[in-house]
Amino acid sequence: ETETYDTIPGQTKITFLLQAIRDVSAAEEVKQMAAVLLRRLLSSSFEEVYPSLAIDMQTAIKTELLAGIQSEGSSNIRKKVCDIASTLG
Repeated sequence: ETETYDTIPGQTKITFLLQAIRDVSAAEEVKQMAAVLLRRLLSSSFEEVYPSLAIDMQTAIKTELLAGIQSEGSSNIRKKVCDIASTLG
């Protein structure tokens, strides 16, 4: 399963993970896993997903993504998003 995940393009991963976090019918465990995977993606390989964007634009997009998730998510999801935000500086 990890191999399959690794072959998915980064932009598709971000879209899918955001949808999973926002899905009201999804189990809390699914939302939390999506938040963890999104955190990893944003903190470790976001520059690889959007290599042509300037650093300040990358930071702005990350901030917008995190703010959107934080406003919609449960307390556990918000905690994970706060953890992401703290890693971004």
